Amino acid sequence: MRRANWPSTTAMIIAALLVFATAFLNKIVRQTQEDHTISIVQTFADEFAARLEEKLLTRVAMVDLLRRGWEDGRIDTASDFGEGAAAIQSQFPDIQAINWVNSDGVIIQVNPLEGNEAALGLNLRDLDEPASTLESSTRMNSFRLTRPIMLAQGGRGLAGYAPVFRNGNLLGHINLVFRTDLLIRLVMGSAIEASYAITLVDDGGVVYGNTEQSSGTKYASERSVEAGGRSWIITVTPRDALIDEARSFIDEALLATGLILALVIAVTINEWERNKRKLKEREDRFALAIEGTSDGLYDINVETLDTYLSPRWYQMLGYKPDEMPASYETFRTLLHPQDAATLPLIPEIIQTDRELLEGEFRMRHKNGTWVDILSRSRLVREGGRPTRIVGTHVDLTELRAEQRKLRRAAVTDDLTGLRNRRELEELLQEEQEISTSNERICLMRIDLDRFKSINDRDGHDAGDIVLCAVADRLRESTFGFQTIARMGGDEFLVGWRTRAHDDHIVQVARSLVAAIEAPVIYANKDLRVGASVGIAFIEGTGRASVGEAIVNADIALKAAKKTGRGRHAFFQQSMRDAALKDAALALDIRDGLERGEFEPYFQPQIDIKSNRIVGFEALLRWNHQELGVLSAAQFVPAAENAHLIEEIDDRMFREICLATKAIDELGLPHATVSINISTARLMNSELVDRLLWEVDRITVNPARICIELLESTLLNERMETAVNNIYGLARAGFRIELDDFGTGHAAISSLCNFPVSRIKIDRTFVAGIHSDPSLPAITETLIDLGNNLGITVLVEGVESEAERAFFEKTKCDEIQGFLVGRPMPLNQIPAWVRKWIAAHPPVGFTQIRA
Repeated sequence: MRRANWPSTTAMIIAALLVFATAFLNKIVRQTQEDHTISIVQTFADEFAARLEEKLLTRVAMVDLLRRGWEDGRIDTASDFGEGAAAIQSQFPDIQAINWVNSDGVIIQVNPLEGNEAALGLNLRDLDEPASTLESSTRMNSFRLTRPIMLAQGGRGLAGYAPVFRNGNLLGHINLVFRTDLLIRLVMGSAIEASYAITLVDDGGVVYGNTEQSSGTKYASERSVEAGGRSWIITVTPRDALIDEARSFIDEALLATGLILALVIAVTINEWERNKRKLKEREDRFALAIEGTSDGLYDINVETLDTYLSPRWYQMLGYKPDEMPASYETFRTLLHPQDAATLPLIPEIIQTDRELLEGEFRMRHKNGTWVDILSRSRLVREGGRPTRIVGTHVDLTELRAEQRKLRRAAVTDDLTGLRNRRELEELLQEEQEISTSNERICLMRIDLDRFKSINDRDGHDAGDIVLCAVADRLRESTFGFQTIARMGGDEFLVGWRTRAHDDHIVQVARSLVAAIEAPVIYANKDLRVGASVGIAFIEGTGRASVGEAIVNADIALKAAKKTGRGRHAFFQQSMRDAALKDAALALDIRDGLERGEFEPYFQPQIDIKSNRIVGFEALLRWNHQELGVLSAAQFVPAAENAHLIEEIDDRMFREICLATKAIDELGLPHATVSINISTARLMNSELVDRLLWEVDRITVNPARICIELLESTLLNERMETAVNNIYGLARAGFRIELDDFGTGHAAISSLCNFPVSRIKIDRTFVAGIHSDPSLPAITETLIDLGNNLGITVLVEGVESEAERAFFEKTKCDEIQGFLVGRPMPLNQIPAWVRKWIAAHPPVGFTQIRA
């Protein structure tokens, strides 16, 4: 009976032992696998959080570089900002756009424009989340990120804003826009993405990934990241495929083969080895992914100083991993001596309460050069006790070199290689600081004469050659200029410390003018320019005095140019007073344009034989709200200096076209209207098209419009554009007439070389006609000259019957002056015409229409 039951009892005991052993082994294996998986996930979460924070803060640092450039004046234009933004975007492909937001919250510049057109013109203050973040960044004066938002460019992402202040005033915000999916993939890499799911949550809002539960949730590890005023919770979860690979079937095998202990042990050992291989493969894949990243990784045990340095870490410094030991001492040995003296040691680091550590330093490359390194690390604590420092090293050498190149380009003139005006004040302030008490800093502002004619006649390449030649002559000068800069266009500035008196300064100015006047050889031609010089001295100390001296030199330059070419002038306070007066007048002119205070006055012109009204001369007047009616001579020079004369000319031309239509209604269908065209307008290559467009729009015959040109304008360096415009106007049907004829230096050549239909004898030949015995002969000669060439002759400034009687005896065709009528607004012309016709009815006169 006991023999019959023995096998059964033994089998039960063996079975119980096998089941117990199987369950025990199964628990050990699964627990080991889960613990190892959790450890890998936690390690990856630490590395990922550190790298993500490094990437974010690196981009914020780039934005802060742009911000400092705005605030200290190194970036001052949209073009400068665009260049800086492009340099940053070339380094960081996950950045969607770097925009400029004005102080009203409107995006006015988008970089790059392609793909971001929808953001241009967007008012961020109309959008709740951007508006709130914009206000927060301004209040805190720091970079701030939004919650996840739908981008105007499409898709989901984040936007950050960094305020830019200058002198306490808000200029606007730099707007950084990036897509979180691109940033996360850049941090993860494609190899790691297949094994892990990443979720980023900001205050309940999903920044990246999704929050759905999965089978890997129990292995998930959470970390927090702080950036731009936002706190993100990162959840790293292993994907199902990775968990499936790690899953063991030892328990099923043991239960299935529990009666055969040897087989169970063999299966257990086989499964154990297989799982070890899988874990090794996963670790190898993770190591390959780390090796493939652009950042060097390190992991230091703060107690034992055992150190892990990734292959990429060695590669950044030119070494192979087996060339130097992976130790903390290796890291300290390669540090630049200056940086090693300031970089904290591990005992100092673990005493801090900070978890995130960041620093930038230099490390020695194998070839002896220094590599710029950005270090971002996390102090890992277990049970409140610091155990490890885990982080990344990023090679910033190329980025820093590009930044230095951009900084150099920002302060250097591309064409001449001289400093540009951006760094000028800083350079002069340095000279100011090292000058002695018996020295003064002299500034000479130099403007090239006749340079524009070279550009127009010989082309811009020739102009560039001349500018480079002038720059070389300034460099080669024997006067020892400490500062030489190109101010823009054809203006230069030199500055130096000197003890010399004004007489010597004058000799320097004359020598510079003489050197610049020497010919420049280009295409077998001698190109010649002159120079005018404005001289000022830096008075006092500080940046303000430097800026004031630069302005003073410019004021003196303008004064020198007014006296002729090749001149120099020392700054005087009266010049500044005059400049301020001109500036105030220019502002007043601009306001007058907005208020419509400028209008033409019309002075009649008649046929001297028949008294027939032949036309009117349009004279510019300003109906100033305080000073009354001002003549052109009182404000035109200021308008020209303020570059407002073309706008005034445009309005005048439009008004005289309309006036011509009104004059038709007075029964004067053939009367012309003369208008003076400024030299600046005549140099505009679009002049003919613009005037033709205006007469077509108002339906006026161009033959009714006389374009008055001063003889001095025709002789102004014989600009090619001006000559083309004169002939173009004549071909278009406009009449060309020469004003102030006989007062220039080449009256006959003007008549021969240009399509002149009428000449106007200047008032200077009329006023003394009865007192100066030489004037009658001169005047009659000018009149005969016009008649012999078939050109109509009009005499200006006839104010008495005696003067009229004299010209009636000559071959003069027409007269104009106070005797006929004073300049009058358009609404007074009908009354004057009626009065004139009543007193001087011409033969064949058509009655004025009612």
